Order: sequence, then C-alpha cells, then structure tokens
Amino acid sequence: MKILVNPDIHGRTFWTNGIERIGDFDKIIFLGDYLDPYHFENIDVESAIANFIDIMCFAKENADKVVLLLGNHDIAYYSPAAHKTGLYGCRHLIAHHGQISSLFSENTDLFKIAHYEGGILFTHAGVTPLWLRVITNEPLTTEQLCDRLNDFLTEDLGGGSPLHMVSAYRGGYDVSGSCIWADVREMVSRDIKRFIGFRQVFGHTLLAYDGADGEIHYGNPIESDNWKMLDTACAYKLDTDSFKITQLK
Repeated sequence: MKILVNPDIHGRTFWTNGIERIGDFDKIIFLGDYLDPYHFENIDVESAIANFIDIMCFAKENADKVVLLLGNHDIAYYSPAAHKTGLYGCRHLIAHHGQISSLFSENTDLFKIAHYEGGILFTHAGVTPLWLRVITNEPLTTEQLCDRLNDFLTEDLGGGSPLHMVSAYRGGYDVSGSCIWADVREMVSRDIKRFIGFRQVFGHTLLAYDGADGEIHYGNPIESDNWKMLDTACAYKLDTDSFKITQLK
C-alpha cells in the first residue's frame, strides 16, 4: 500500500501538495494538531482556522481515502470534559475556543484517535510500552489495540482519562505519555522492539531549530526498525510493504 502521511498541521498548508496526487495513494492520513500555530511561523489564527475547515472539507469529499486523527492540541477543543479539566497543558486559542470547539462538535464523525492500515498503527504521538501496560492487561492484536484507543472517545474524557497521561518529558508526572502526549524520547530511551512487536507511525515532537542564518530549519524524521516520527512540517509517502518513507516533493 501507498500512504500519504501528513504530520502535525498547526495551521500549515503543506498538506495541499498531495491534493492533485490523491490518486497515487491508497490512504491519506493526518496525524492531528490542526490548530494552535507556532509563533515563529507567523501563521495567523484566522488562516489556521480556515485551513482546518479546508482539511475537513477535503476529508468529507474523499471519505474513502482520508483519515483525520486527533492530537493533544485538538482534544481540548474536541471534548468539553477535557477542556474543563485544564489538563491540555499546551498552546490553546482561548479567545477562539468556542468557534473551534463548534467545528469539532459539528464534525465529530470525521475524527479518530488511532488508525490501523497496512500492518501499521497510526497515532498522534505513538504508543509506548509503559502506557500500553496501563491501558490493558490483555494481549491484543494491533487491530484490537486500535479499537481500544478509539473507544476512549466514547468514554469519559475528564481528568481520569488515560489520554491525559503526560510524562516528565513533557512536564507531567505520569509514568508515560499517552498516544497523544508521548515524547519521542520515550521511544528512543526504551527498547520498544522488545515490548511492542507492531509497527507504528506518529508525529507530535517538533523537529525544528534556529539556524545561524536566523531562519527556522526542520530536521529529518527519527526512525527505528518499527516506528517513525515525522513531525517535520512536510508530507511523507509511506510504503507499507517496505516500511520506507520519502518526502513528498
């Protein structure tokens, strides 16, 4: 299978590069975080919201191909219970919360926490071994795990939801970050292959740095044998058979 993966959006429009080439792909998967632009990218709020609306329209028009996942920045807009806890702990467009929350509530059927395709689990931030142990004591297939993750959206998303777990890497106190909060260092610092046999693709951890020229530069994806972290402000073509990625140009 050929899958086009769009990492964290945050108001960026790089995802439009794949529109005219939609026929080249079996699926187009967005990894979440549609709003809350980075200040250094100079994307205004109105443009970010318009971009989000365009993404939802694109998903509706291509419902058989497009998958929209939720990220940590999205959940407080998506769920009133999550917003009330104050646990979102990230940039949040408070002045525009009502407008954005309404967009999510009017289109809840478009969004998921996880997607399983071509033998690969797609989430916003990845599933760590420690968090997997927290959410289930039962052996699950990857498809069953995907269903379990999506079940969270039908359960209480208040303060007790496992989706709100945040580790010390992100300023939290939990043993591990959830699949919308895990930092890539939680993957690098542990033998994921030993504990988790399935392949996964996620974003969430921004790969950007200030260059000597005063410009913002984006690094390369971080990869392991069975996972890829793609938050680099551009889209990637993924071959599910070889588990190889190439930047969409």
